[in-house]
Amino acid sequence: MDSGFDEGDFKKARGMLLSFSSILISLWFFGADLKSVSLLGTTIAFTQNTQHVWMVALAINSYFLLRFYQHSPNTSYSENKIYQSAFEDFLIKNMQRLKKEKIKEDLFQNLKHLGAQESGKHEIVRTSFSTVTNPQDKRKFSRGFARIAKFQVRGEYKNLDATELKTSPAFEYGYPCPYWLVVLATYRAKIAANVKTSYGTEYLLPYLWSSWAAVICMHQWFVINQLSLMKA
Repeated sequence: MDSGFDEGDFKKARGMLLSFSSILISLWFFGADLKSVSLLGTTIAFTQNTQHVWMVALAINSYFLLRFYQHSPNTSYSENKIYQSAFEDFLIKNMQRLKKEKIKEDLFQNLKHLGAQESGKHEIVRTSFSTVTNPQDKRKFSRGFARIAKFQVRGEYKNLDATELKTSPAFEYGYPCPYWLVVLATYRAKIAANVKTSYGTEYLLPYLWSSWAAVICMHQWFVINQLSLMKA
């Protein structure tokens, strides 16, 4: 959150934007006539340029949207615990599926060093997630590959001089996450953060609501002026 943020101004800007957008959406939905308005008990009728009333409404809505943008704080999803948890959980679970056979293969290679002739079942005892921050290390990875899913795995094995299966110590394996999976995890985590926290109602909803109102204004203006536009 930036030092110049004023919560009072932010709430006012959000309230004005949501209120005006809601009025426009309601007027469109109920088919109200915008050729006249009532101000302090006095009805004012518009007699000129009434075909552009929706474009004027769009301009006012755009002004309130700009004020909301100017007074919004600098928010970061990286500081949101719901986002972080959803992001990491999604990557870990999907990397575990994608690397299932690779984990078995790598584990068996380690078991062979213990004298294993055959292996039994294995289990993942711990999962973790890390981000490559060192610039020199980042150069080793392709774009989006700076996030590593780690698995600590132990398995059962049998060597020549054993009649029973033994359990190995846990071995740790790290696999870089593919870029497409990171992108998918990012958007999925953002949706979770917007649904489960106030991010959605405080920051995202005003943009969506005002965008809907803006589309309505442009559509209504086009419907009213389509004949004159076709003639031109």
